[in-house]
Amino acid sequence: MRCENCNAEIPEGKLFCENCGKEVRIVPDYNVLDEEILATFIEDPRETAARKERQKEREKASENASEKPSARRIQKKKKVSPVTITFIVILLMTALCGLYAYMHSFGYYMSTAAEFDRNENYEKAIDLYNQALLKEPDNREAVLALANDYYMLKDYEKAEEYCLPIVKKNPTDVEAYKTILAVYGATGAYDKMEELLKNAATQDIIALFNEYVMEKPKFSRHEGTYGDDITVKLSCENGYDIYYTLDESTPSKSNGILYEEPIEITDGTTVINAVCVDSQGRNGDYSTAKYTVKYESPDYPTVTPESGIYYEPTFITIVSDEPGAKIYYTWDGSVPTASSMQYTEPLLVPIGNNILSILVVDKHDLTSDVLKMNYRYIP
Repeated sequence: MRCENCNAEIPEGKLFCENCGKEVRIVPDYNVLDEEILATFIEDPRETAARKERQKEREKASENASEKPSARRIQKKKKVSPVTITFIVILLMTALCGLYAYMHSFGYYMSTAAEFDRNENYEKAIDLYNQALLKEPDNREAVLALANDYYMLKDYEKAEEYCLPIVKKNPTDVEAYKTILAVYGATGAYDKMEELLKNAATQDIIALFNEYVMEKPKFSRHEGTYGDDITVKLSCENGYDIYYTLDESTPSKSNGILYEEPIEITDGTTVINAVCVDSQGRNGDYSTAKYTVKYESPDYPTVTPESGIYYEPTFITIVSDEPGAKIYYTWDGSVPTASSMQYTEPLLVPIGNNILSILVVDKHDLTSDVLKMNYRYIP
């Protein structure tokens, strides 16, 4: 038997066409609706079961028809018009061009470089920031990012090269100042910090220097030449430790003497280099003072009374202005030495004509010229 709807072969015993789902009409003038209406009045169990079976087969056939469309319908779906194909190709090309343009854009280079920064891949980030600068050569964000990456790689020269122009161009750029100060702090370029501080435009910028720039140590004496030993005191604001050197080397915590008491400067030339060091071991720039101590021979002492003729017993007093000096003398006109009589109390002038010779020896064993006095005592 063949289906009168699609002309497909219907196996014997089937009530529906498996191809299109059309019900087989065994009796041409039979009406299924009449059967259903009649079934509502005549409750024959066999008829009811048959009706339910036919209903299930109809539903199953409908499902098969929707799941397995005919070959003709499949063939129709496979046919796509040239206009549609052209539109799809244009759409794909547009998308690809847009993707290519984005992957070569300033924004893409910057965002991708930032991702590499987060992963601490600074070399790759630097490559991408340079690509971004090819798109926008004067972009401040890209230039500062390069400076920061070179700082992280400890290439301080490159970091300064990129960051310093930003600071000079915009003296209120806080982020740029932070970077350049970190570079100078890492290299100990405190002289450059001081130059930057002179041009700081706002209090916010000036406050950034407090972390890096410390006051230089102060000296209690001006440098110069002195005729005797001196002591030099050092001081530093904020109570920082002070380290100093006496060999003209650069002072630091690892290369210096911790200042604890005044420094004694003796004969010769002494150069003191001193630096303040904070609790974290960071130091500012150091200060220098050069002292020369050149000992001078002591002057003549003061002798009273003066040379002359005396008719009554007379005592002679000798005083030296040199602290710690010793005085030696003779009465016979010979040159006194450290082995001669030492003056300790006023001298009584002997009877007769006397030549008093006096020598001063200071604490450095330097001697004065010999002073000669003539005393004549006639009782």
